[in-house]
Amino acid sequence: MATSLLKNTTLVLKRFNFCDQVLLLQNVRTAYTIRHRGLPPELAKSWKQIKQELSFCKEKEVLAVNIGFPLQDGTKMTRTEMRKRKQEKEEHSKRNEAELERKARLQELVVPISVAQAEGFQGVGQRRIHRLADHYGLFRDLFGEAYFYPSLDLRVGYVDGADPEFIQPVYHGNQLPPAETQSAPEVVYKGDADKFYTLCMVAPDSHLEQNNKEYLHWMVANIPGTSVSEGQVLCDYMPVFPVHGTGNHRYAFVLYQHDNVIDLSAEKRHQERPNLSERTFETLEFYRRHQDAITPVGLCFFQAEWDPSVRKTFHSVLDMDEPRFEFLPPQEYISKQVRWPEWESFNTYLDKYRDVRDIGEEVLKEKLKTASPFKPRPRRRRFPLIFEPPKDKLASWLLIREHEKRLRKSYWKYLDD
Repeated sequence: MATSLLKNTTLVLKRFNFCDQVLLLQNVRTAYTIRHRGLPPELAKSWKQIKQELSFCKEKEVLAVNIGFPLQDGTKMTRTEMRKRKQEKEEHSKRNEAELERKARLQELVVPISVAQAEGFQGVGQRRIHRLADHYGLFRDLFGEAYFYPSLDLRVGYVDGADPEFIQPVYHGNQLPPAETQSAPEVVYKGDADKFYTLCMVAPDSHLEQNNKEYLHWMVANIPGTSVSEGQVLCDYMPVFPVHGTGNHRYAFVLYQHDNVIDLSAEKRHQERPNLSERTFETLEFYRRHQDAITPVGLCFFQAEWDPSVRKTFHSVLDMDEPRFEFLPPQEYISKQVRWPEWESFNTYLDKYRDVRDIGEEVLKEKLKTASPFKPRPRRRRFPLIFEPPKDKLASWLLIREHEKRLRKSYWKYLDD
């Protein structure tokens, strides 16, 4: 801990006394004190305590388990991959480099967008999706201490009913209005033809009774390859319904891969009408039951906030009353009344302690003075203070009250209603 020496002068006195031609000088006494910078020793942490905290954080990080496939990082290549890359370079050098250079210079070189997207997804794209999902807390709320790097580029989009050519894509945390998510989305991914896949759509924030549970919006199991339409629909699509007053809700699509067809009949829900109690779901328990057979390989998610279409979903689809949460602001704090208030006009100060019904009665009487059943209500003056009341005949607080009434300030704003 850093210290410093401070020179504290306790007495500085120089006096010249001439006694018998002798000059007397009194010495200057100084004292040196030590001042500690920062926290005092009894409050500062020792090295042993800091070391224990750092070791505890490391142990906590070790608890996170990767339940997906290893990360396919393009920067780290094995010897076989390096040899293959070298052969590709040699073959590429044999091509007509001049022709490629000419097309690129003339902007005639065509590169398929699928190739560019595939190269951007491996390594960097996987880390980006993992970082976004961790930022939004999806791994924490769906898989507990586990996580995974998506090995497949899962693409989900909602088709607009008015314009079928327009698709609202689902990225990784983008906002979508519930009105545009009323029907099942289109799902595209590049998977192996000899593998099977299971797709789940869950809502970790929408449960009305239990905060640690989710709602299952959609489940298609045992999808052969990339043919989502040929999969087994265990749970029909249910539109999203973020409740009014609860902010943004997350909705996640998780794609699982398995080698063979697995029995998921226990996850089947009734198809006639969605039942929220039956749609209660836990992703972590689902994965624990089938962790020996399935592996998560794809992830994308979006956010949604309440709009008028949610009311229709509750009434028509769920057949229940719509719950609403309203924010009730706290009552305004009014300090204890004093006898001699300062820096405030007399009428403004007393209005704080008046009954609201008395104020409303006063405004109503003032409004009835200018009301007539045979004439329209007079319009508000464009320049209300052009004719000021006589200052010598009114008290200051009455003058302030008259100005507020003309300018429609405070509770006088209801005169124009």
